[in-house]
Amino acid sequence: MKRHKQGSAMKGKTYLLIDAEARDKFLREGGLFKLSPSPWEIEIEVTVNGYNRSSCERGPLLVETSSVWAVGSNGTKTLEDRRTFRAQDLGQRHGAPTKNDDEEEEYKLYSEEHGTKTHELQCMEDALYDARREKEDLKLLE
Repeated sequence: MKRHKQGSAMKGKTYLLIDAEARDKFLREGGLFKLSPSPWEIEIEVTVNGYNRSSCERGPLLVETSSVWAVGSNGTKTLEDRRTFRAQDLGQRHGAPTKNDDEEEEYKLYSEEHGTKTHELQCMEDALYDARREKEDLKLLE
């Protein structure tokens, strides 16, 4: 039941493909390395349309999409065909302003709009996302 809720909650949201192996495979199969001289800089955006119900019972939760965007320094490519990704290979960044690198006014406004606890949680989640992405990008360099 928990995995059905996770799959349902992902519907309609856009995520970034983070896992190095999944990104490498996607870029290789689509011939998309030409989008940037540095493959780790290519952002792969996935909008989840649904999930595979049978994957809720065992194995990784699989999500489905009908379009994926690959964005690099040399251009963007939209792929309009059905694809399946492991939910664990995707991540989402809130873009919450931090005390360290943003204007104090922007930080205060965001906190007031979303609540202090939510803002702090989003900053923490963004930091975890950034650390995971950095680790996965290093794998692509190998």
